[in-house]
Amino acid sequence: MSIACIFRTRARLTVVGCILAAACVGSSIEGSSNETLHLALEPCRLPDVGEPLSCGVLEVSENRRAQTGRRIGIHVTVARATGPAPVGDPLILFSGGPGLGASRSVPMALTRWGHVRRNRDLVFVDLRGTGKSHPLGCRLPGDRNDPGTYLRSMFEPDVVRTCRDSLATFADLAMYTTTHIAADVDDVRRALGYEAVNVYGVSYGSLVAQEYLRRHGEHVRTAILHAPVPTTGDRLLLIPELDSLVARTVSDCVRAPACLAAYPDVESHLEQLTGRIVPDTVTAVIPDQANGGENVIRMPYTYVAELLQVLLYSVEDAADLPALLGLLANERFAPLVPLIVRIRRGLYSDRIAWGLYLSVYCAEMLPYERSDEMLARAHGSIVGDGEIRELLAACALWPRAEIPSDFREPVVSPVSTLILSGELDPVTPPVLGESIAQHLSNVRHLVMRNTAHEVSRDVWDTCLDRIVTQFIEEADGAGLDVACTARLRRPQFAGTGERNAPVP
Repeated sequence: MSIACIFRTRARLTVVGCILAAACVGSSIEGSSNETLHLALEPCRLPDVGEPLSCGVLEVSENRRAQTGRRIGIHVTVARATGPAPVGDPLILFSGGPGLGASRSVPMALTRWGHVRRNRDLVFVDLRGTGKSHPLGCRLPGDRNDPGTYLRSMFEPDVVRTCRDSLATFADLAMYTTTHIAADVDDVRRALGYEAVNVYGVSYGSLVAQEYLRRHGEHVRTAILHAPVPTTGDRLLLIPELDSLVARTVSDCVRAPACLAAYPDVESHLEQLTGRIVPDTVTAVIPDQANGGENVIRMPYTYVAELLQVLLYSVEDAADLPALLGLLANERFAPLVPLIVRIRRGLYSDRIAWGLYLSVYCAEMLPYERSDEMLARAHGSIVGDGEIRELLAACALWPRAEIPSDFREPVVSPVSTLILSGELDPVTPPVLGESIAQHLSNVRHLVMRNTAHEVSRDVWDTCLDRIVTQFIEEADGAGLDVACTARLRRPQFAGTGERNAPVP
């Protein structure tokens, strides 16, 4: 599932946010409505944004098949173009998740997309079930005064049932799918008066972008798929890729003299972890801050394994991987408890709409017909199969939406598309980007060296900003200057003393 995919905590304890051809229109069952749309934008202020923006709410049918019954509001934020002669096709940005609201990403997006914004509006749509758009949030276990309560799974059967039943009082959980979401977005486009749009989607947002391209491609001028998730549901079959990335990181450490000096046993630690049977639970002995003495905590190994994914989400955090392998190999789990609790607190916060997460994942992203293969592959990996078993159990209790018969088919489109993959991405590796690119007739796939699922501000500012700006301006990937993507270096490993040169 990779929970780390949607909300991650940096190893240094800083919490951050872890198609058919264009001539074809979506089906009438779940396509855009034919009704008159009303979306009045008004000046608004968002947290951490130092300028007024424009916000509004578009009402749509929750049940897009019937076009009757409950109406839900889709929240839209627009940052108008800053230049003197804006063009008419905006950039719509889709957040990851599933479950994150786009309005929360506005502060960072305004910084990163400033050059694009000179000529184009930036449009942020809180997808149905997220942010301010009829959010499907759940009350989850966790008491800030008792850290141990965060070491319970959010997918325990009682928690899932309570979440499902509470949401069912005001939402039809079978109506929250990516296809419905894409239709909502097209209604937003029509209501705002845009004939053509550019779309950017990262992680789960790339799946939204692909479905929009499939159903409404005649209105797409360019598409950027960053760390893309394929529509085929194959991502969870690639869990063993994580093992190869851990091995690659260890190899890079060994080749860096300062890292090898700091972690001389890193290769044997990896060998020890690779050859063992993954436990279901682990024990950590931590000080009892309130009463003195010690507390013995048992927690799912899934939470420990999750740290491996968290670190590998960015090459900056992967610098701590050799140290983590040493703790795991020596079964020293106590130092990891504060970080695990910090991660779980973030996951249990209201930033993520877990109801939307489960509605999308259970209907679209689990390859049920290959569940035995998926579990077998995960069982033999360093992280084990605990996370997938939890998700399968949760989905057995969750209403599973019907999806279009062609949803899992690759998207085919002539729209000019740019795919951005990180060479070291643990959850959406380049092989997924390549599988998507094979079916697009006007595509450029860039594999960024020494880059993972997330990119740092430095990588964006010095490399990607210029590439994506040029691509959107020209609507063509052929002439892009992409030399910088091959010059990216891995940062130094943590604990190596004085700063040494980045690892090649």
